[in-house]
Amino acid sequence: MKNVIGMRFKGFWKLVSLIFTVILMSQCLYGCGNDDPDEEDFKTEYQAVLLTNGTYYFGKIEKIWPNFIELKDVYYIKSEQNQRTKIFENKLFSRRKELYLPDHMFVNNKHIVSIEPVSSSSVIVQIIKGSKTGLHDTTFK
Repeated sequence: MKNVIGMRFKGFWKLVSLIFTVILMSQCLYGCGNDDPDEEDFKTEYQAVLLTNGTYYFGKIEKIWPNFIELKDVYYIKSEQNQRTKIFENKLFSRRKELYLPDHMFVNNKHIVSIEPVSSSSVIVQIIKGSKTGLHDTTFK
């Protein structure tokens, strides 16, 4: 009798282990490796990408690969001191206007802290659109 109970108890734990394994595998198949957002997740025209060095890049995410993203129409903020007033001002620069830089970039996912949507009514997008038409200065507070 003792042997029969031991065999039933051992069979019970094998069953529990099998059920746990099946649940774990199904969760992994559903969710593992699916940490990268799809391009469709970004409903706004521009996204803000914060890097580990504290730099923000603003642009349009063109493509997402497992190890990096492609960002197009890229802008970045740089603080410069106004020589006349000696006050530091934030300016938005386009990579397209730099002589040595293309208007797109590839960012290694290891260096990305966050990716956020940028509202079309935000100051950044208004400056970007204004700079394309020549109506706005790229300086902001």
